[in-house]
Amino acid sequence: TGVQTCALPIYRNREALDPLKRALAMNLKSTEAMRAFMDCIGRLGLWAEGLTALDAALLVSPDDAEIHCGRGLMLHSLKRYEEAYAALDRSVALAPNRTPVLAEVLRIRLHDCYWKDDGALARLQNNIAAGDFIEPLRAMELIHEPDLQLASTRAYTARVFSVQTPLWRGQAYRHERIRVAYLSADFCFHVVATVLVDLIERHDQSAFEVHALSFGPDDRSAMRGRLERAFDTFTDVSK
Repeated sequence: TGVQTCALPIYRNREALDPLKRALAMNLKSTEAMRAFMDCIGRLGLWAEGLTALDAALLVSPDDAEIHCGRGLMLHSLKRYEEAYAALDRSVALAPNRTPVLAEVLRIRLHDCYWKDDGALARLQNNIAAGDFIEPLRAMELIHEPDLQLASTRAYTARVFSVQTPLWRGQAYRHERIRVAYLSADFCFHVVATVLVDLIERHDQSAFEVHALSFGPDDRSAMRGRLERAFDTFTDVSK
């Protein structure tokens, strides 16, 4: 109960950290506490502190694949690459068919061009074909078969999001201009913004009404200001 409560909302990570530490200390074998702690550590960028906690957890559960995977991610963030690869490979050896572990390990391998043919990708694909899932953007990154991407995304959506009553009831309506909304976490000094801003500015203002919903940071950069001016409306929904 404490883990779920203290971890939210996600933008109060600094406040959440100490309660999560206590929850983890009370039960180093708690997968829920470990995942919440790692998520909080990741958002705060406290990799060394997270690694210390995972080392302690590993003394209690030396064969826990998710702890080894978490250590690998922390070590990778600390640029201790050889140690990171060893920890990630160990996590796959301990849990060769666990989907979250496979996805994280394959992500790092792809990012670093660390090629190792141990069948991890094939097993991940088999898991998804059997009904398991990974986060949608991760599926696009790791899997090249459109049918498997779609299957994973459908399974993810069904599990993560509750069924909502549609706001649109089928009524027809028209506007003077076509209304288009762009949703992004990257309306700041970011590569996505760099390649997108010219497109936004080139919308035919007589035919389109363009809106932004920003759920990322306001870095107060020149790019942020340029984007805010490019849209008809710019709404910060990050909180």
